[in-house]
Amino acid sequence: MIEIDGDGVRSVTPNPVTRGRGLAVSGAELAFLRQHRAGGGFRWEIHRARRQGEAITETDRENLLLPGDRHPTGWAGGKIGRDGTLWLHEDGDPRRWYRYEMNT
Repeated sequence: MIEIDGDGVRSVTPNPVTRGRGLAVSGAELAFLRQHRAGGGFRWEIHRARRQGEAITETDRENLLLPGDRHPTGWAGGKIGRDGTLWLHEDGDPRRWYRYEMNT
């Protein structure tokens, strides 16, 4: 994971969570969005991790389901992380946003 500020690269920390497509951060807690095809459909997952000094450790994984306990019908679009919140929408429907909030 690379942290960048106005002066450039601030730090580089090895990260076991690869292929993240979105990120929410709350203090030392991290939530990475990963997505893949499975069973003829799409799956969105949150991989929770914690930064401790010079290391990041994955702590949990969870499948994200949309309202009505349904799996998404496409890739996640938008993917805007702000603090402990990750905003995203289903590919093809940019007018309906979903919010994932970290519970730290």
